[in-house]
Parts: sequence; structure tokens; C-alpha cells
Amino acid sequence: MVYISNITDSQPIFVPRSRPGISGRLILKLRSTVGLEYVVEAETLDLDVSSLYYRIAVVLPEGVPDGEYEYTLTDNTGTLSSGIVYVGAFDQPRQTDNTITYEQTEI
Repeated sequence: MVYISNITDSQPIFVPRSRPGISGRLILKLRSTVGLEYVVEAETLDLDVSSLYYRIAVVLPEGVPDGEYEYTLTDNTGTLSSGIVYVGAFDQPRQTDNTITYEQTEI
């Protein structure tokens, strides 16, 4: 899953890389899984720093609702990557230190 903050400033995100090389410009499309309509179609720039991920800079338009979307990253040759993206504030999971006690009983 890819996480994007819901801000209108340029932000870098990591998208799983499917193959080396890019042909032409990159387009990131977000499709609402509820309304089944495209919400965002943004031109992106690959910062090319990893062989496992596309590190791309994305600018979201104003008014994108928070939530989950299907994403597709394409270039001139077709789809490079697809999956689920979460747009909005993401709280890191908290780790708690709970003591676990076990009891053994006779049957």
C-alpha cells in the first residue's frame, strides 16, 4: 500500500517498480473505489534512486477526499505499477508493552 498526505505541495512517494527504464512521461491515476471515477491524474517525475521502487514527486489537486484509491502508474508503453493508495493523515501504529500471562490447568 502506498501512502500520500492530502496536501497540495509536491511530495515524494515510493511506488513498487515493475521493470527498469521509463519511456516518456509518467502519469499517476487515482480511481475512487467507492464512486468508481477518476479523481486525480497527475504528471509525476521519477527521481530514480532505487531499483525496487519508483520514487516519484506528486502534487495532489485541492479537494481530494481522504480515503483509499486504486492507483495506476503509466508511461508511454503502458502500466508500470498498480495497487492501492491511501490519501490522508496516517497515524503510525503504536507499540504497547503488555505482559502476557499464561495459566495451565488440569482437565
